[in-house]
Amino acid sequence: MSLARVRDLCREAQVLADTGRLQEGRRLAAEAVATSRAHLGEEHYAHALSLCSLGWLEHLSGATAAADALYERAETLAQTLVADDYEHARVVLEHAVVYWQARGAGQHALALERELVQFARECLGPDHPRYLTARARLTALEEAQQGEC
Repeated sequence: MSLARVRDLCREAQVLADTGRLQEGRRLAAEAVATSRAHLGEEHYAHALSLCSLGWLEHLSGATAAADALYERAETLAQTLVADDYEHARVVLEHAVVYWQARGAGQHALALERELVQFARECLGPDHPRYLTARARLTALEEAQQGEC
């Protein structure tokens, strides 16, 4: 029940933000963070995803420092989860890459993308499609950043 509740809160928060009700969305995203912490624990992947949801809405509202802190917490959690729960950790880190790119922190996004490639290789092997996809995303990101220079 709690996992579904957190998921639903995050989805509804994004819908509210997308329809111009950002403050209401932020309130629901904060509720998702509190619910995941209280009922699933801070080590659960859903908590990291709820941090990303709230972080994105903080970003949209211009609260950059708060958004940065939320994404940094989510990244740290995902990095501890990767050995036991690669797929969920990957999703959290991919959200973080998108955030840091939107934020204009390309070097941070690039470092995370490199971690994703390393994690995919270690967890899945060099022939796995997810590893190959991660390498392709990394190459595209590197090329895009070289084009910005």
